[in-house]
Amino acid sequence: MQEVEFQIWKGAAVALAFAVAVAPQWRLPLEHKPRLIIKNWRLNLPLAMLNTMALGTICGGCACTVSIYAQRHGLGLCNMVGVGALSGAIIGLFVLDLTAYAWHVANHRLAILWLFHSVHHSDEIFDASTAVRFHPGELLVSLVVRLIVVAVFGIPVIGVLAFEVISAFLNFFEHGNISLPHAVNRLMSRAFVTPQLHRFHHAGISEHLSTNFATIFSFWDRIFGTYATGTAGVGYKVGLPYPAPWTSTFMGVLKHPFLIARHPRS
Repeated sequence: MQEVEFQIWKGAAVALAFAVAVAPQWRLPLEHKPRLIIKNWRLNLPLAMLNTMALGTICGGCACTVSIYAQRHGLGLCNMVGVGALSGAIIGLFVLDLTAYAWHVANHRLAILWLFHSVHHSDEIFDASTAVRFHPGELLVSLVVRLIVVAVFGIPVIGVLAFEVISAFLNFFEHGNISLPHAVNRLMSRAFVTPQLHRFHHAGISEHLSTNFATIFSFWDRIFGTYATGTAGVGYKVGLPYPAPWTSTFMGVLKHPFLIARHPRS
């Protein structure tokens, strides 16, 4: 698989993931607010397009290139040990998801990273489009981190692609304005992140920001003591624990890391 093919598969899969993950918002909405959600899309989706173009221009299929290079030169743990493609893909999925967890924690614990990551948490609507509400600065640094992990572990291309697709779907799904039946949420949350778990993480309360960091597998939070359950139902406030009124505009979101630096974090 080459870079172009990787990008095509990834792009198609992410678009499909968004469509599939968004559907429950209309069939099983937690809060009936279609107008606010559409308004939210008018800000978040253009931001996602900007990020896609920026990352595509700078490093469209870098993860694919790094993976192929590592395989050809026998670099990375999986290649050095001689792990097969399927086993390597499974290992890669777990390693990349653990990396995503650790990176997410770092974004909350390190002040410089929080300045950029807080763009994601500034969304006060919380719907599937929140999953793509990121500052380009954060995405560029996270890309470097992911490339290092792909190289160090020698994760095969299929593993990288599997992570990209699965994490994209669950990112859209867990940010969705979705009300899962209690039994379904309880069963699913044993292994995966659900909308209720992640909505709790997005609460406008400082203590909640330090819980439920996982992207795909919820057991990372259990293992590292950051797992929390709670009621995150109708009327549950999400967003930052302090005011950032400029985040309601496109340019305000881009300027946010530099504007919020002037205000102490609560």
